[in-house]
Amino acid sequence: MDRLKISAEVIAASVSPAGYKIITLKVVLPRIILPELLTHRELSRSFTSNRAMPLAAAQALTSFIPLHWGLAQPGMQSKEEELTGGDVGYARDVWASARRSALLSLDRLASLGLSKQNVNRLLEPFQWAVGVVTATSMEPGGWPMANFLGLRAKSAKVEPHMNELAWTMA
Repeated sequence: MDRLKISAEVIAASVSPAGYKIITLKVVLPRIILPELLTHRELSRSFTSNRAMPLAAAQALTSFIPLHWGLAQPGMQSKEEELTGGDVGYARDVWASARRSALLSLDRLASLGLSKQNVNRLLEPFQWAVGVVTATSMEPGGWPMANFLGLRAKSAKVEPHMNELAWTMA
């Protein structure tokens, strides 16, 4: 299975005669942070749908392993303290085991003839999402996604995968 990674590639960019910029990126991100990205209304976005994806395609996107293993802390952030040493390897092994279990369960449910809209959902914590994101500057000469990048790339309290995505998009 090919290893995907967080990525962003400009596929179109232009500037209007009035100086407004528009940019469209093809992005790859862990599906687990997709809901967080979707909260940013300044971004127009479209992503692959598990309801429409053939089982083989869904399985091909099922290789996500967290980059950061933050320790439990109050609040939403776990960025300051992370697992170290052999605990990281153990966490990765447990994650991989859960992924294998989800893939096995997908196969079992698919053998019953269940639709992909049901069985593909089992893979979501382990999947990559692929899509396009478009943003326009709010003022002539401004930078598209300025608010998103200000919130997600410049704060130390951002979920680590979202932080990496924002820096990659920048």
